[in-house]
Amino acid sequence: MSLQLKLLKGHYFEVDSGRVIHGKRQGIALKMRGSRCPRALSPRNVARNYLMAKNQRILFICWIITILSIWIATDGDEDISDSAFNTMNYGPPAIRKDAHQFVSHQSNNSQSDSFNMQIHVQDLILDPPTTEALRPISYNNCCIPAIMMGSANPNDIKCFGTCYNERACSDPTYPYSSLEEREKFGQLVTLDPYQINLTKCRCLAEPEWLIPNVTWCSKSAKGIYGSNPSPGCSLVSDSHGGPWQHVFVFPSAKLAFCGIPKVGITKWIQFARFAAGAKDYPSIPHYKLDIEFFRYDKMDPLIQQEIWQNEKEWTWAVFIRDPAERVLSAYLDKVATKSGQANVKRLYGFDRFFSFEDFIKRLNLTYIESGCATKELEKKPESGMTGLTLCSNPHWRPQIMSCGLYERLDRFKFVGDIHNSPDHTRELLKAVGLWESHGKHFINGGVTRDGKTRLHDCSIKSYPSTHKEHVGFQQKDQVFNFTASNTVYGHATGSKDKMESYYTPDLLKLVREKLYADDDKLYQMVSGMKKLSRGEELAALLSDSGC
Repeated sequence: MSLQLKLLKGHYFEVDSGRVIHGKRQGIALKMRGSRCPRALSPRNVARNYLMAKNQRILFICWIITILSIWIATDGDEDISDSAFNTMNYGPPAIRKDAHQFVSHQSNNSQSDSFNMQIHVQDLILDPPTTEALRPISYNNCCIPAIMMGSANPNDIKCFGTCYNERACSDPTYPYSSLEEREKFGQLVTLDPYQINLTKCRCLAEPEWLIPNVTWCSKSAKGIYGSNPSPGCSLVSDSHGGPWQHVFVFPSAKLAFCGIPKVGITKWIQFARFAAGAKDYPSIPHYKLDIEFFRYDKMDPLIQQEIWQNEKEWTWAVFIRDPAERVLSAYLDKVATKSGQANVKRLYGFDRFFSFEDFIKRLNLTYIESGCATKELEKKPESGMTGLTLCSNPHWRPQIMSCGLYERLDRFKFVGDIHNSPDHTRELLKAVGLWESHGKHFINGGVTRDGKTRLHDCSIKSYPSTHKEHVGFQQKDQVFNFTASNTVYGHATGSKDKMESYYTPDLLKLVREKLYADDDKLYQMVSGMKKLSRGEELAALLSDSGC
């Protein structure tokens, strides 16, 4: 007698006399061919068979055969749920849990030698994760997301488009998970002239406001619009979009993540796209149009206030880094190398003789008035490199000037150390419910290079690698012994290992005790912690007056 067990989502196994002779999922042969089930299938031998079984998938098939044997023995007269499910209670927890997902059986003839049976099983046992971003690629086109069609958006698909995802090209709700989510988190996609001028006035704040008084938990700053500049500056400016530009929202998890440039932000933007279902999520994410919908800075002010003020429902989190290491990384990435960003070099007047010491000394000069908007900065190229303010380039702007940390550190439930990304990331995602659904299924991917030497800024022909194991987001690869953040698109500068080569004792003292003194205070408190730190506790310790 030959039995064919059909599993949902394309799985089936054909079994003959207890021997698996064929197994496929979407045309890919499984490694189960020719494997035998444990010989005894009676309920009383279940425990022994479990210990003997080397492959849990094979054991699961054997359980199904047990059910079928009982059903055949009763000639189909007995309700299979009474006998088979009682039998399953003897099995190990993982198998019991899935066996109870049995929902139906069908037979054209109860006396027939063959029949079909359909069952539901949990995805984590027999299927790859159901995360949309990891479903097999069957659509090879790239497009501007359908939600943005008809608006004044760039047509350069190579830079801004989404690939491999048919829903992105045809469904106007993408990248939202539903129409309700789209309506809830709508953007200010366009601004009328009055709104533009109003936003510019907020962003081009008075000079004295741009060097904030660090209070850590100011009671007068409960609302985000008490800060200067307030959210929204990225709508009227370029890279100097203000301190809220890199906050990314995960609606389903009620998580607002404060991304800080040079603190692993690229990987977090990739993860935001991964959570939204982008199958090209390993691509360079900074130019992608679909991620713009989850930028806090571009959301309606009422939604911004809800996310910031509703402390019971919304979780705010941030990762920080040793400030001396971070500013060196910014120099190595943006200034020192030949591949450093040309626009940054042009904007600030850098040349090939501009040393790291020159870079730090420029930051230590007396502050020259400038605003957040790039066009204002271009009038005085050197102004963006004199002093450190809320509108300094975000790659070397003090970390505490991001996302209101300097005045509302207590609003951040979780504060992590970038050097403990594996543990802290996993703890954070578990706390907000994203680890089981997405975090542990994240697969690092490769990027197709345009040319022989340099990765093109707009390269999007990227997809998850074929790595057999789900290493997990920010988790350390057991083979290569490093996290994905170490290998991200040339951003890794090795600054931690180069500290002694670039810093003199006096230069290091200037950075730690003057230029980035508050960053250093905060980092010293979270550095080396096994668990995520709590912003409220940190703020109480750092504040002179307590919180």
